[in-house]
Amino acid sequence: MTGAEKPKPKPAKEGDNTEKEKNSSHILFRDSTDPNTFHEAVWGRVFNRRRDVSRVPFAVVQASCVEDVKEGIELAISATTTTTNHHHHQQKQLQSSNIRISVKSGGRSWAAWSVRHDAVLIDLKNFRHVAYDERTKIVTCSPSLTGEELNTFLANVDGGRMFAGAHCPDVGLGGFLLQGGMGWNCKVCMSLVYERGRDVCLFPCWSWLWLGMIRAG
Repeated sequence: MTGAEKPKPKPAKEGDNTEKEKNSSHILFRDSTDPNTFHEAVWGRVFNRRRDVSRVPFAVVQASCVEDVKEGIELAISATTTTTNHHHHQQKQLQSSNIRISVKSGGRSWAAWSVRHDAVLIDLKNFRHVAYDERTKIVTCSPSLTGEELNTFLANVDGGRMFAGAHCPDVGLGGFLLQGGMGWNCKVCMSLVYERGRDVCLFPCWSWLWLGMIRAG
């Protein structure tokens, strides 16, 4: 893990997406970014130090709001990448569009599933919010929030609450709930950004079809 200080989550109302003034500085492209800067953006928050550095994303979207996530999806749909095919010892340049998307919540995936070659990597490190509804007893938070951060927040609301997170306190909740951890039996609702980033839909985790599709990546 890097020693960089983590940005603190900010209390937010559910559905509050009125964030920063938009600019393109949060998108790093492989071909136009300093190699060391790009490598750090891709691998800096990946826990496992045994890394397949041959996997190099097309771009990294450092998202801090839903609009940034939508922008990453639009980029993946519209972008065109060029790869080299070495089949039969003949080099051929192949172009592909509508490239894949990968998402990084906390970076604790052992196989570093968030890093895909020629994909658009949406890094949720800076997308941080947490809120608690005292009426429904439901907490909402962003996927990059860790179990430790969530429980620190919950300890100070409604007389003290807690969430049974991962045994490692710095695991992001996005990966914990979908890739490991409590899995099927956890009552969770999630936000889904559809293709082309036009719609955001809330649905419950006990919808087996949706959960199965999401967990499959």
